[in-house]
Amino acid sequence: MITTTKEVKDFTRVLPVGKKNAISADDLCQAMGFNDTRTMRAYITAARRAGQFILSSSQGGYFLLDPNNEDEIQEYVNYMSKRGISSFVNIKAVREWLKNKNSPYYHQINIYEFLEEIEKERE
Repeated sequence: MITTTKEVKDFTRVLPVGKKNAISADDLCQAMGFNDTRTMRAYITAARRAGQFILSSSQGGYFLLDPNNEDEIQEYVNYMSKRGISSFVNIKAVREWLKNKNSPYYHQINIYEFLEEIEKERE
């Protein structure tokens, strides 16, 4: 687990700019010296939280934000928003199931507290 800013890898030296130049997960993993894509994705998450604008697409791989391509940026925002909404819908269904089972875990999962924690981590 990446716990400090020192441990965040600088992906900007390897990643190309723009979706059309995206690099596959396997190629990025090799270029950055990771043994597996799971570890690489954890480092990408940490790098994003540290302010690196690393984007991805389901068909193209990873790339850096092109500040001159607002359409591409909006496409990424839409893509991530849909993923987030899908996750929240799934969480809601599971919470409802826990509630109906009178599970003590129902009260332990609070998405709003979770989101607040994420925002605190980003500060």
